[in-house]
Amino acid sequence: MTVPAPHNLTLMGNSSGIVELMQSVNSNLMQDTFGILLLTAFFLILLLTFVSTTNNGGKSFIAASFATFLISIPLRILGLIPDLALYGVLAIAAFAVAIVKTRE
Repeated sequence: MTVPAPHNLTLMGNSSGIVELMQSVNSNLMQDTFGILLLTAFFLILLLTFVSTTNNGGKSFIAASFATFLISIPLRILGLIPDLALYGVLAIAAFAVAIVKTRE
């Protein structure tokens, strides 16, 4: 019995390393959303961590946005996120800095 196309995991066995496995999961299994979901998870974890340690929402948002931008660069190099996602993360980081600085 063969597994239907959206859940065909036989291509995952052809990966020779973690990078190739992540690229294969991104393109074959998750229709290019794996990298974006990974980036979103990083952002949420960082934001919650920074808020719980500093109790300052604005500065925590800036720090999480900047750290997410730094994480998005290698993800873009690996081809896990599109250019638009990288530019979006950069815009969110710049927007966060602008909003918090105008409040001070």
